[in-house]
Amino acid sequence: GVFVHEIMHAATANAIRNVQANPDKYPKAKESLDKLNALLDHVKSKVTDNSSEIVKYGTQNLDEFIATGMTDPQFIKYLDSIVDVPKAVRGKNRLLSAFRSMVDSILDTLYAVAGKGRTYDPKQLSAYEALILDTTEFMGRTQEINKANQIDLLGAPRAEAKDKVSQYSAKEV
Repeated sequence: GVFVHEIMHAATANAIRNVQANPDKYPKAKESLDKLNALLDHVKSKVTDNSSEIVKYGTQNLDEFIATGMTDPQFIKYLDSIVDVPKAVRGKNRLLSAFRSMVDSILDTLYAVAGKGRTYDPKQLSAYEALILDTTEFMGRTQEINKANQIDLLGAPRAEAKDKVSQYSAKEV
């Protein structure tokens, strides 16, 4: 769990910071980031003093919302219970139709395996489904950022990480 959680941070944190710092340079990614922030705000509005610690942790900021929402079973279950995601929050999801069809099929399969009594309905998304779709869209729109600033799993810029470990043998690493 922790390893995958940190991989999610490594995959998204740099892109989030770049889009926040340069919204005019990445307008489509900014649009996707706005959707993720709106979704986070909606989920935060459901958090109470009685909410579990993982729910409070997962809603503290966008980085944790994405990483926790993709990796923690308890938080995923919580997100999946929120089925009143406003259409205004969702906006128009501009995923390619072929990809959207694939996501639809995957979600239908997950529901069948999980024994849920419903099938995936793109008109009524749970917060978990919205998080999957919006994060996928955001990452697709930030590929140029991620290519320019490749990072290792611990979040260090790749060149810096390479310089630091190049002095060691494979056995020492």
